[in-house]
Amino acid sequence: MSESSISLFELNQKIKKTIHSSFADTYWVIAEISEIREVRKGHCYLELIEKDERTEQIIAKSRANICLYLPDA
Repeated sequence: MSESSISLFELNQKIKKTIHSSFADTYWVIAEISEIREVRKGHCYLELIEKDERTEQIIAKSRANICLYLPDA
């Protein structure tokens, strides 16, 4: 592998290291839910957005998920 290339694993490790060294451990994210989709097993898939307060234009968009965990009864 040449010096100008990097494996996917190496890239992910570099990104993880950069994020962990640059941010606190926990954040509360303020956003609007623009779309929510629930699947049979209880998991939810969300699309989050942030709008400009003045123009109401979408200035940020991200996906998120909520995983339901039910321990075996």
